[in-house]
Amino acid sequence: MVARARRDLLAAGLAVFDRDGFEGATVAAIRTQARASNGSFFHFFGSKKELAGTLFLEVLQRYHAAMLAAIDTSLSAREGIGCLIGAHLDWVVTTGAKRATCSRFRAANGPEILGTRRGRRIRVSPTASRRGARR
Repeated sequence: MVARARRDLLAAGLAVFDRDGFEGATVAAIRTQARASNGSFFHFFGSKKELAGTLFLEVLQRYHAAMLAAIDTSLSAREGIGCLIGAHLDWVVTTGAKRATCSRFRAANGPEILGTRRGRRIRVSPTASRRGARR
C-alpha cells in the first residue's frame, strides 16, 4: 500500500509536470491527480522540488540500467558501440514524456537535483560504480 501511494504520487507528478511545467505545477494538483492526502505527499517528499528530483533520478537509473543491459563483452568495440547507440535510441523513443519532463527540470535546476533526496545522493548502479573503478 505504501509503495503504491509513492508510485501514484510519482506518476501524478510526472503527469502534472508534463501538463503544467515545473513552475506551474502545484502540490495540490499532484495530490489531486494521485488521490493522495497532504500527509501522504509530505511523508514521501519534502517538497515539489524533491518529487521532481526523485523522478529525475529514477529516470536516470532506468537509463543507466538500459545501457548496462546493452553491454555485451563478447562483441567487438564497433559492435558494442552499435548496441549502445541502439539501446540509447530505443530508450529515447520509449520514454517520451518522462525524458522530456526530466530534461526540462534538469535544465531549470542544474546541480541542485542531487541535493533533492534530503542530502543523500542515490547510487545509480552498483555495476556502473564497479566498472568506473576498473578504469
